[in-house]
Amino acid sequence: MTMQSNSTLLSWPGKSPAEPGGVFHPAVYHMLDVGAVLNLLLARAGFERPLHEALCALGVLHDVGKISNSFRDMIESGATQEFRHWRISMEWFRHFDEALLGPALGSESYIRDCLYFSSAGHHGGPPEDNGPRMRRRLIQIAGSAAEQDVRSLIETVLELFPEASLASLNETFEESGGSWRTSARTLSWWYAGLVSVSDWIGSNVSWFPPVEPTLSVDEYWREAGNKAEDALAECGLSSASPSSVAVQSLFPFDRYTPMQNAVLDVALPEGQSLAILEDATGSGKTEAALLLAQRMLQAGKGDGIFFALPTMATANAMFGRLESMRKMFDGTPSLALAHGRARFHEGFQSIIGAERDEPDLQMSCSNWFADGRRKALLAQIGVGTIDQALLGVLPTRYNALRLYALSRKVLIVDEAHDYDDYMQQELEALMTFQAMLGGSVILMTATLPQGMRKRLISAFQEGRLSESFSATGSHYPQLTVLGGSAEVIQVDPVDETSRVVQVSRIDSLESAIDLLLSSVNEGAACAFVRNSVNEAIEAVFALRARGCECILHHARFALCDRLANEQRVLDLLGKGVARKQGFVVVGTQVLEHSLDIDFDVMVSDLAPVGALIQRAGRLWRHERPARPVPGPVLHVLSPDPMGEVAAEWGKALLGDGWYVYETADLWCTAKALSDAGQIRSPSKASEGNVRALVEFVERRDEAELPAALDAAAMQDEGNRLSDRAFAQLNLLDANADYASAQAVFSDEEFPTRLATPQVTLRLARRSDAGLVPWYEGHDDSHSWGLSEVSISRKAWERAKPVDQELAEIRELKRDMADWEKMKYQIVPIESSGMVADSLLRYDTGLGLVLSSQAQE
Repeated sequence: MTMQSNSTLLSWPGKSPAEPGGVFHPAVYHMLDVGAVLNLLLARAGFERPLHEALCALGVLHDVGKISNSFRDMIESGATQEFRHWRISMEWFRHFDEALLGPALGSESYIRDCLYFSSAGHHGGPPEDNGPRMRRRLIQIAGSAAEQDVRSLIETVLELFPEASLASLNETFEESGGSWRTSARTLSWWYAGLVSVSDWIGSNVSWFPPVEPTLSVDEYWREAGNKAEDALAECGLSSASPSSVAVQSLFPFDRYTPMQNAVLDVALPEGQSLAILEDATGSGKTEAALLLAQRMLQAGKGDGIFFALPTMATANAMFGRLESMRKMFDGTPSLALAHGRARFHEGFQSIIGAERDEPDLQMSCSNWFADGRRKALLAQIGVGTIDQALLGVLPTRYNALRLYALSRKVLIVDEAHDYDDYMQQELEALMTFQAMLGGSVILMTATLPQGMRKRLISAFQEGRLSESFSATGSHYPQLTVLGGSAEVIQVDPVDETSRVVQVSRIDSLESAIDLLLSSVNEGAACAFVRNSVNEAIEAVFALRARGCECILHHARFALCDRLANEQRVLDLLGKGVARKQGFVVVGTQVLEHSLDIDFDVMVSDLAPVGALIQRAGRLWRHERPARPVPGPVLHVLSPDPMGEVAAEWGKALLGDGWYVYETADLWCTAKALSDAGQIRSPSKASEGNVRALVEFVERRDEAELPAALDAAAMQDEGNRLSDRAFAQLNLLDANADYASAQAVFSDEEFPTRLATPQVTLRLARRSDAGLVPWYEGHDDSHSWGLSEVSISRKAWERAKPVDQELAEIRELKRDMADWEKMKYQIVPIESSGMVADSLLRYDTGLGLVLSSQAQE
């Protein structure tokens, strides 16, 4: 088609000018821009030519609703649209299905309809499903001239893709055990994500600047293809490929651990695969997972990896181990850190925007990846919180994009045991979607209960749409690999992790303080792990009263101080660090994960057995020439499980920390540890009791729970069932198509975790210029972010909230967006650390402190 043969088609605007009086980019050109990007991305999927061309054709037509009077009026004169253009896009697809698209593309009408929704629904969710009356209204709004030009456009696009056909979808999925309806549902999610990514890239004016309508569709299609190649290279989506060198070169160790040898030797099944690595803390699971991931990449099971971790701190720690991941690729792989605080990670910030052709550059993150957490999932090496992946299975905007991004990744989930019932349900849904869309998963865990293991395996097999295989096994350590087949391998333990940690009960805070002080005097590096921030602060006061200064590390510090504390802890307790004197680190669950630190002595509040095993993993973790104490002992601050047990059995001793975990879990853990007297990791000579401890607590019915705790246990069980049911209510249905997810919400409206409602505070100082961020930096936006701290809404309200209508606060918030004004509470800190007219104060050594009145 030439412009002269249909001059009106190219007159429809697709994008507003970048500046007044500038060029309107034609809608048809924009559609070709996006189609050219999609064409290149789609080539990686390896579809047969007819299906490839059909998906390209529908991708080009993704914004066909911009050919309408209502959209043109909005662009040219700012008129309000009665209906957004994607609803008109959906109507044009259906309007021309019988006459043009159906005969050309073939297949079932349901399959075509699913893909129409996916193509039109590239703005975060599917368009509304229009009824007959509304469909007539949409055609009327679009206009008769638009109708003729849309017909012409569809005919022209089909000429660009003469082999386009969807017919192969029927046979392809029926051969794999599904049905043509299943094929449509599955492809609809994947394709919606692909179109969204293509539209984001194709809408970037740096790569696709507005041009005058001087070229025919054929001519511009060729030009758009060249621009698309440059765009993918610049944004980092075509920079490197999985390395073909020997997997062993990833970690050229003199000796591999048994788990590492197992992942090198195990046969990989056909198709998408699930692997579960169950081994002790410090056994080299991370390296084993990466070795296995490299084998999966080389076998064509993905073109990148995403490392999903439980917290931002664990993600930051993993970022520091990226050198080995870089070796998994030829060329310069793209990298992204995906969590809400990534912009404050100095290492990550240092590689953003680096020139990809620099000779010494080993990995980079394009500015395009760095400006959004959703985009970060598209990088070849992604590291982030599990939340970024879980948002893909909730009714959030661009969930399909997240699922598409993960589907070509080997998804590595660390600490797979470490999620509550709500998050476990989400993880199971993610496993189903990942398998359904062709992705593989590696789970890493030290203490995975059998019931949880069974549910995760079942969820993955549900998504594979093929025969399920039994994968039972109770060994420890153990490697499970399943896909088109299943194999469970008993793995020998690592000699260095085959150890016994004695467990000793402490029955008072005073005794705990005495033990810590005597250990410090002997030169020991000591930890006191509390279950709540308030109790951690109380412990610091108790130690200070006895003349012992200590380091406090918890989550209720301003981010700048929290990061500084984390680095200080690493500097004192990291591998290879020499110790000259004893000291105490008091902390909460932040000491339980991520940080590769090593204590001589540890006291811990009673917590569920999995958490205590994780905490004990920080005892005698590194090899040292000499220690001031004879052996590793976990001292647990706990009431006697065999003594008199009342309804709030541990409240008096553990304070607020008693309410953090379920009552039955705590008593069962105390009973199990009282009986065992130790946490014994497996050795070649004997079975370890780690799994036995975990299973004892998991199977509460065998623990003979005291009658006084029955009511609390029943309430906890009800809460667990409620949490799983609530998650199930929120989750996307893997058996439904993309069009069914009509209601989409912001990430904040559908959180990935069930947690106490929080308030984000921005701490401020007073200066001659007014209120300034607590953190003193050169960039106010960055400084305010580093000055943030969260507190429960309940505590904030009890602490007499700072009036946000004060003149100095109103002045500060004047230029904020409305959502920022609502989200952030400005809290001026006096020079004394106090907050005026509040029960709060802030101390760089203690964090945000609530008076006893606010804690009640």
